[in-house]
Amino acid sequence: MADIVDDKLEEAKKNGAKYTVNVLKEDLEARVKEYTEGHGSTVSIDASGTKDSLLTLLKVTGNAGRVMTMGFSTAPVEANQFLITSKELDVRGSRLQNKMFGKAIEMINEGKLDLSGSISHTFPLTKAQEAFDFVDSRDPSIRKIVFTFDNL
Repeated sequence: MADIVDDKLEEAKKNGAKYTVNVLKEDLEARVKEYTEGHGSTVSIDASGTKDSLLTLLKVTGNAGRVMTMGFSTAPVEANQFLITSKELDVRGSRLQNKMFGKAIEMINEGKLDLSGSISHTFPLTKAQEAFDFVDSRDPSIRKIVFTFDNL
């Protein structure tokens, strides 16, 4: 797990991440090589969509690996065709798991999926615009925001 916020990395460790890297403090490429004995990761997921995140994942993903992009950005990003072709990478986009919300809710209700610590903020639906503005602020404390339907 890589991020720029230490609190998110600590939460990832609590939820099973074996290794974490703060990319502002450490070299992600060097750490991935170290953790994978030089092979690179098998699957890399870009959930940030930053300017250089895709290129970085193309570099750290091992031969015949998969790079998934889930971050939402409309800005052009750099990709390196040589990395994709020479390493035989599978690069795919994903915008969520289609038709999996029912299964996820079922797993939460059965106690099989623990989301404690995932929700960082709660807003009543009547303050939806305030919540969206807060998301746009890119405050590092934001994880997931939940709308409540109390007093409607």
